[in-house]
Amino acid sequence: EFKSNALHIYMAHASWDWNQDSNSAKLGRAGSKQDWLKHSDMVFDELIGIGDELFRYLTLPTSSHGRHRALQRGRREAAITAEASYLMFDSLLAVRMSRLSKMTETLKCSGMAATEASRIRQWERYMCKAIEHMRMIKNYRTPQALRSFAQLFALLLPPFYAPSYVDLAIRVSSLPVGIIFGIITSVALTALY
Repeated sequence: EFKSNALHIYMAHASWDWNQDSNSAKLGRAGSKQDWLKHSDMVFDELIGIGDELFRYLTLPTSSHGRHRALQRGRREAAITAEASYLMFDSLLAVRMSRLSKMTETLKCSGMAATEASRIRQWERYMCKAIEHMRMIKNYRTPQALRSFAQLFALLLPPFYAPSYVDLAIRVSSLPVGIIFGIITSVALTALY
């Protein structure tokens, strides 16, 4: 979603045209004094910068391991990582997206219809939403959380299936078959993590 919205934003800034005045010989981009190649390059640079900062943010080490809470050195490491991540994310969303938004204002000032600018704003909003979604995944869906969920799932799921194993044992008249299926389910779920 992030890539497609970034592409749409760039294409809108680079190639969309509009009519300034139907009676004028100079229409759209051609009638403007704006250097559109430079404008497109600036939009491209901002989008590349957003992607670069997002990559650096997402590849920062996580600071949610047990050592980051239990050990003094781990707490210092977590504080440094958290500060760096906040600065990067602030630069990414507040600074770079503001610049991108101002570039859309340049299009509006040059005569682009408000409805077309609104579409670009919508893509900007969707891109911010995708970035925020990636941030949530990075911060809160850690491998430790998934392992903990899997362990809990493996512990609580077999009792729910126990009646079906009893039914199987009754149908085949063999208690060991029902027990074996229960064991296989527990082992298979445990092997997942």
